[in-house]
Order: sequence, then C-alpha cells, then structure tokens
Amino acid sequence: MSWLRNDDPFDTLWPPRRNRYSTPNGGDLQSDIDRWMQGQQFLTNTTGTEPTQCRIVLNLPEKLSHVALTEADLLRLVGRKTVVDRTQQQIFDTLVAAASTSLWFVKISGSGLRLAHFLAQCCAETLAFTLLEERFAYTDQARLTKIFGNYLTAEQEKRFVARDEKTRHKDAKAAFIKAKQDAITKATPKPKTPAEQAALDKALAAAKTLTAEDLVALQKAYAEADKAEFAMRIELANTVYGGRNGNNQPGDGYRFRGRGLLHLTFRGNYKAAGSALSLPLESKPDMVAEPDTALRTAVWYWEQNKLNEEADGDNVLRVSKGVNCGSPNSTSEPNALEDRKKLTKLAKEIWGDRQPE
Repeated sequence: MSWLRNDDPFDTLWPPRRNRYSTPNGGDLQSDIDRWMQGQQFLTNTTGTEPTQCRIVLNLPEKLSHVALTEADLLRLVGRKTVVDRTQQQIFDTLVAAASTSLWFVKISGSGLRLAHFLAQCCAETLAFTLLEERFAYTDQARLTKIFGNYLTAEQEKRFVARDEKTRHKDAKAAFIKAKQDAITKATPKPKTPAEQAALDKALAAAKTLTAEDLVALQKAYAEADKAEFAMRIELANTVYGGRNGNNQPGDGYRFRGRGLLHLTFRGNYKAAGSALSLPLESKPDMVAEPDTALRTAVWYWEQNKLNEEADGDNVLRVSKGVNCGSPNSTSEPNALEDRKKLTKLAKEIWGDRQPE
C-alpha cells in the first residue's frame, strides 16, 4: 500500500477483482480501509479543523497465488472417504475457501511445504478436524500424567482421570442397585434360618430388576454423574492452566482453554490475538471455537511464532514445539510427536510439491 498526499478529493484505487480479497477482521479490503481511515485522527491539517485530503493506492495482484486445496485432499489427510460430522465439514469448507480467496492466509497457502506443515499440525491438534475446543477427557492416567504431570499431585493424577458416558452410567447404575440392596439388607433382620437367608437373597436379586419409578430415579443419577464429570474437567483445566500466561482470575484456566485449529490457550494469547485481529476474544473466548475464527487465530499464532520459517526448513520437531510447547526453541517434547511426524509426511505427499496457482 502506498500513501500519496495531494490536493485531489479523497480517492482509493482498487484492482478490478478487489472483491476476491478478504482481511483478518472479516470484510473486504475497501470497507476495512474505509473504516480504518475514518478513525485516524492524524488525517487532519495542522489546525486540526479540516481533513487532509489524500489518496490510497493498493498495489495488489490481479489474482492471489494459492496452492490448490480441496475437500478430497483433506479427506486423504484424515484417512476418510467421507466427512464424519458437521464440525469437520465446516472446517473443511473454511479451509478450502480461505485457500482460494483470503489475503491473510496466502503466506501459508502460497507454499506447498508451509501448507503441508500447517495442516498436519491442525489435524493433530483437532483430532482430525473434529474438535475445536479442549475437552480434558483423559481416560488414560499415563497420558494425563505425561501431558500435565508437572502441574498435578499424584492424588490429582488419579482423581482427574475421565470416564466416558458409558462408563459413568454403568457405574451410576451399579451404585443405584447397590443402594437399593443396602436398604433391603438394613431393613431386614439378620437371617437365622436357611429359609430366611433364601428370602433375603431373593429380595436382593429382585432389586436388580428396575421398576418404572426406579428408571426415573436412575435418569437423575445419570444426570448427576454427568454433572460431576463436567465439574471435574473444569477443575482439571483450572488446576493445570491457572496462574499461567495471563490467566490471573478464578476460572481462567477453563475459560481460556485450548480452542481453534491450533488450540489457542491462555488469556494472554486470546488478548493478543483479539487485538491483532480486531476481535473481542478476551471477552468472548468461545468465538475461537467458530470455524472461521478458529482458522484466523491459528494463522495468527503460526505467524506470530515464525513457524513459516521452520516449515521452510522442513523441521517437524521445531514446528511441533512451536505449536504444542509455545516456542520452536522449547526444551520440552511435544505431545503426540510421532503422530505429528506421520501426518506431516502424509501432508507433504499431498501438498509438499504443489506450486501456487
């Protein structure tokens, strides 16, 4: 962009295909520049009473050069023949659209190698583009310890192991039946004869058969189990993320949990990304889990951490550290490094040698 002060009325020159271009805060270049210009106080003369007339000349190409990206390519990366759910479809649509029309994505999508590294990392972070926010559902204690062991006590490592819905409800049903049986045992005098013992055994066995009233009560037990599980996951997030990287308020750990295609985490990053993209991410963090913002924040984080340079060097380890450990220079080992390597290898087979079109 070049600025030319002159005596002509304010004017803006645009390429004929200007509507092909979009910008980080969602509009086309013309409307964004117009809004930005209206808010600039320096566009006044020395008396500060009348606007200084000037001209903006945008030196943009007729066509952006992107590496071709299709839904079929993305399905190949995730190892599927068809899209698995609505979230994955929305992400695929967002990526395909951005890779053909968006000026803010071209530093990545204009290079086959960069695009391969970027999409491989996004795939690893989002469970094959199906998960745009962190769930804290660690059903394997060893994995929980590997990822968050530095922030948990031995007791917490056991307590924060998640249970899936099937397991939770199975446990809740077993507890419900046991409570019925305990009530029967408590209300029945201790058997003194074989006949009395047989009667008690029969009553305890019958307790396993649920009445209509029991089923209503059991549904409430399921709901309580689900509520307790959700509360436990919130507590885990606040325990491992609290007090770090700008998370200075109670509940910040869960509030600013990982979201987006690269799982943007911590208040500090939400604030910085929001400022850069002109989005209220600190006050509305759930926006990062929306497909378009999920991609925009991922691109911001990628470029903020200079990961294009690491991708140009084809350094999977340093790219993975930049995404998962906060910096390419981190001394920590990224989570799921082998998966990231495999995904990057496949992504390079798909896009690595492609030239911009």
